Order: sequence, then structure tokens, then C-alpha cells
Amino acid sequence: MSKVAIVIGATGLVGRALVEQLLEAPEWQLVRTFGRRCLPFEHPKLQQYEVDFKAIDAWKGEIKGQCLFICIGTTRRQAGSRQALAEVDLSLPCRFAALARANHVDKCVVVSSLMANLHSASHYLRTKGALEQVLGDLAFPFLVLVRPGPLLGKREVPRLSEQIVTLLQPLFQWTYSPLRRWRGIEATRLAKIMCCLGCAELAEAQLVLQGDELFRWEQKI
Repeated sequence: MSKVAIVIGATGLVGRALVEQLLEAPEWQLVRTFGRRCLPFEHPKLQQYEVDFKAIDAWKGEIKGQCLFICIGTTRRQAGSRQALAEVDLSLPCRFAALARANHVDKCVVVSSLMANLHSASHYLRTKGALEQVLGDLAFPFLVLVRPGPLLGKREVPRLSEQIVTLLQPLFQWTYSPLRRWRGIEATRLAKIMCCLGCAELAEAQLVLQGDELFRWEQKI
């Protein structure tokens, strides 16, 4: 059966790669993206909505499909403050997910973060942990929490931490390295995994993929 995908964060590193994967996959009939700006290309299967995120409710009627993909995210440096980061990484996707669930969207696949934890000392990781908790409370029949390490790829606005990790990849890739869990993953590889997760028949209502398990899942594709 052909499926409809809903994507927020489509202009980011992972989001754009995901949209490209979805458009190429025959399982997906339509891809709907919602964002402050649109991607710089068109496609017969692509519907882009340029929205005011302060008035998301106005778009509720369009937030329909089989799977919601949440790829939106920022850093404190880019956002300007902890409050602004929480708005982008927590409040916005949670409000959007609630509308999707109200429209009977059954599956949600979200890009979280390695070591996401509601009780972490890191504000960023606490925010991601809170996001995971709220999404769980929305009772999607299927919720997939993807917790990658540093994301590799060319961003419009480079992130210093990811640039450093890219240089250190040979150390992280070593099988017995204590730093192995911090190895990065290319955005295109992560997007391919998410695309397949979106249409896969899952045995678990909530699936958490991180570290070696994330890379093992890639081998199933």
C-alpha cells in the first residue's frame, strides 16, 4: 500500500536527505513537508507547506498520513538561548506531533540524540529526553526513537563539534575503542534507515535505536 509521509525539519541536514530518500522510494506515494521555508526543488510526489510555527493549528487539516518524521533540531548557539532551543527541539515538535496523532497518524520516527535523558546534566540532552517522553505519552501505536551520535555531512551552518568528530572518526571506528559509541553517522545513511523504518512492520510499539543497534538495523535493509 502506498503511504503518505509527513516531515518537519525538511531543510536540515537529515531532513533533506530523508525527503530525497522518500521521494525515490516506491512505497511512498506522497511526501508532505512543513517548515518556515521550502526546499529549493519540486517533485510530483512532494507537497511543501510554508507555515508559521506560531500558528500550527491552522494547518491541522493537512497534517495527515501514515508516518510523521521529526528531523527538526538546533543548537543553543544557533538558537541564542536555552529557552529558544527548547522551543525548537521540544515545544514545536510536540505540538506538531499532537496534531498528527489527533489525525490518527499511527507511526512517528524521530531523530533524538545519543544519551538523551530527562535527568541529564546537559540541557540539550534533557530537552531530547523530554521530547521522547512527551512523544511516548501521545500513544502512537508505533514510536521509533533514533539516537545517532554526531551527524556527518555538509551543513549550511557548520557545527564545530561535528567537524571535530569527523576528523576523529578513525579512532571511533576501531572495534574495541572505548569511544566507539561516539562514532558519527552520515546523514544520508541515517535518512535511509529512517525511510525504511517508516514503512517497516515493527514488532515493538516503541523502538529505540542507538549505537551498535542503529548500525545493525542498517544491515537489515
